[in-house]
Amino acid sequence: MLIARALAQAAPLLLMDEPTASLDFGNQALVLRQILRLRERGLGIVLSTHDPDQAFACATSVALLHHGRIVVQGPPESVLTPTSLSEVYGIGVRVDRLSDGRAVVTPALYP
Repeated sequence: MLIARALAQAAPLLLMDEPTASLDFGNQALVLRQILRLRERGLGIVLSTHDPDQAFACATSVALLHHGRIVVQGPPESVLTPTSLSEVYGIGVRVDRLSDGRAVVTPALYP
């Protein structure tokens, strides 16, 4: 509803604070798909997320925060690396590329 209101007001920039929080997997995908459509229409979108996969899917530029400070910023491929994500989240992390080129982040579940 908030997205519809912003669009009705012709807002050139949307600020979204974890827009997929508390949504199931399917509805997260629907919201992310809509965000991509809005970006393609030329709207500016600033989005916060705790899910690196969402940043890879939607972002052209990211800022990685740790303890309220920007650790690094730039293109997702340069910022969301195994090293930077491991440091921020305090666990081992892998970043793999799928056959279609998309990146997928996987936490190390076992030491």
